[in-house]
Amino acid sequence: MRAFIAIDVPEDLMSFARDFEEPGVKILDNYHMTLKFFGEISEREIEGLIVKLKKIKVPEFHLHIADLGVFPSEEVINVAWVGLVDSGFLCELIKQVGLICGDEKNFKPHVTFARVKSLKNKKSFLEKIKKTQVSGTFEVKSFRLYESVLKLGKAEHKLIKEFKLV
Repeated sequence: MRAFIAIDVPEDLMSFARDFEEPGVKILDNYHMTLKFFGEISEREIEGLIVKLKKIKVPEFHLHIADLGVFPSEEVINVAWVGLVDSGFLCELIKQVGLICGDEKNFKPHVTFARVKSLKNKKSFLEKIKKTQVSGTFEVKSFRLYESVLKLGKAEHKLIKEFKLV
């Protein structure tokens, strides 16, 4: 199965995303920050992973939504995202997940809110990204292990296990 670890982001904080809807831009339905994407992983590996993830001890914390941006670049836009600002413990959670999963790379905490296939006016889209002000805070009380099932080109996320923070 395809699996990933994520922090869910409240939908109400992402209401700005609908402002970017246009032909060639797909606004996503489920908002989360991926901590680790595994791709294909066996049931046995999932069971072992659950045992290890249960050992993570990080306090509950707050995240703030901040700037907007695009990946991979302003010349080639595939994704639009909102950044997350850590209040302290996200880095520790990322570190502990990385130690368990054997992946300690640095990344910019973000939530993808749109997938971009084509743009009629890239300049206008980028201006909107740069001008849009977003703010909001949410409490992180857990992280989750999900299965990602592809159906008709769309990913459905099925909860495997939720891990409460301390």
